[in-house]
Amino acid sequence: MLKYHLKGISANVIWGSLPLYFYFSGEYPPLFFLLAQIISTFILLGLYLKLMRAEETQRFSLKLNLIPALLLMLNWGGYAVAIKSGYVIEASYAYLLLPILLLSVSIFSGESNQKKDWFFFSLSLFIVFLEFYISGNFPFIGLLISVPFVLYLLWHKKHNLDPLTGLFNETKAMLPLCCLLWFFIDFGFIESVKLNDWAMLLMLGFITFLPLTLFVSASKKVSFNVLSLYQIMSPILGMIIGFHLYHQDISTYKFILYSSLALTLIVYNMTNQIGTKNESY
Repeated sequence: MLKYHLKGISANVIWGSLPLYFYFSGEYPPLFFLLAQIISTFILLGLYLKLMRAEETQRFSLKLNLIPALLLMLNWGGYAVAIKSGYVIEASYAYLLLPILLLSVSIFSGESNQKKDWFFFSLSLFIVFLEFYISGNFPFIGLLISVPFVLYLLWHKKHNLDPLTGLFNETKAMLPLCCLLWFFIDFGFIESVKLNDWAMLLMLGFITFLPLTLFVSASKKVSFNVLSLYQIMSPILGMIIGFHLYHQDISTYKFILYSSLALTLIVYNMTNQIGTKNESY
């Protein structure tokens, strides 16, 4: 059982450490990273699926896979643009907004309507709006990254798509869209790309599907309440990297509000975990 918990923790450590990759991967346009992420993920995940379960790699439906492909491109592209523009803390903040958005969907869809859910949702929303009121900056970057991903998750849930096969088919649907990206990228730098940089670009596909593979494996044995606790690690780690490596300033009030938001989400998930244990007795 311990190895499944370690897989869940490892997945979130990798997600939270993504700014490290962009820090050491060279100064290239964000859209070039998006292009590399799509192509390398398609190739490496295709090889993985062929080795592990080849029969599932052929299930492609443009009707099912095009919309999540577009949503994922927005998520990946928004994250790459934010990180390469130096907005690491703002990009990490997106993954603190993510559980709030998921909770709002759960509440307003009627899946969860307990007073406890409303309390933590209202408290989280209050903290978000308080940060907006004090700073005067609407969290466009956080929402640009988190909203497409929430819609992506909801699409997968609605159509019961396998995460890995779905990701492979979605990157397949993205390949023609890569031709459009081509016109928005100035490839004047391409001759200066070194061999180790090409290896780093290929690695982007690996670190895209590896944490997903670990997370899917962990979810088979570890409850989602526990996994939700582990997921708080990702934005916290990203913010630490943004502060120390990217030298982003974080004011005292932001530190307090972000910490309060993270603590609120941790307490909420812990109450869910306790409630689940009580129901089992």
